[in-house]
Amino acid sequence: MDRHGLKPAELARQTGLSNANTIYNFLNGRSRALSQKTYEKLARVMPGETLDSLTGGAGPSGARGIPVRAEACAGRLNPSFDLPLDHQSEAAMPVDAGMLAAGVFGVAVGRPGAELLYPEGTVLACLPFLHCDEPPATGRRLIVQRIRDGHVEVMVRELEVAGGKAWLWPRSTHPDHQQPIACPWPNDGRMWKVGEDRFSIPAVVVGSYQPEGRSSAPWTRG
Repeated sequence: MDRHGLKPAELARQTGLSNANTIYNFLNGRSRALSQKTYEKLARVMPGETLDSLTGGAGPSGARGIPVRAEACAGRLNPSFDLPLDHQSEAAMPVDAGMLAAGVFGVAVGRPGAELLYPEGTVLACLPFLHCDEPPATGRRLIVQRIRDGHVEVMVRELEVAGGKAWLWPRSTHPDHQQPIACPWPNDGRMWKVGEDRFSIPAVVVGSYQPEGRSSAPWTRG
């Protein structure tokens, strides 16, 4: 890619990235962890390059199997973030080679917690938070974990950033899941405490697969 004569700082400026190191590491083969949006921007500003050439020959439209490691269900405490191995599965998702290299994984959506966003059974493609090449903005869906007494709750939350502060909102019709979680911002992936609970953001949602025939009707009690 040196033939383009474009320096990382210039590419970062043209693609709108705030950190030129991300582009430098990509150009020098140190990382493939770019989002699809960034690949698309690079393809537009680098003459002769395509999504296929930038992602190593497998474009974002090619379905690949990713491990479905967890299930998001508000209010349910689990022994760990990951499902037991005999409950894990694989889902074919249109993720690129860079996301695979960065460790993209699947999270199944349960109820309650995010039924206003996704039908139950939706599989979310999730990029580890530390591999995101730019800070998530308001409206981005995040995978959040809460740890209490050695047990883990896995949730889907929607980010709202305003005035240098951030909140993680549930998008549920369930009356017990209406309040946001305050989140330190900017967040560098570190865990934070609220009372006896510890929170972290393991991943950012980068895509979803919604099976047909699933209802997204409001949550009702038993």
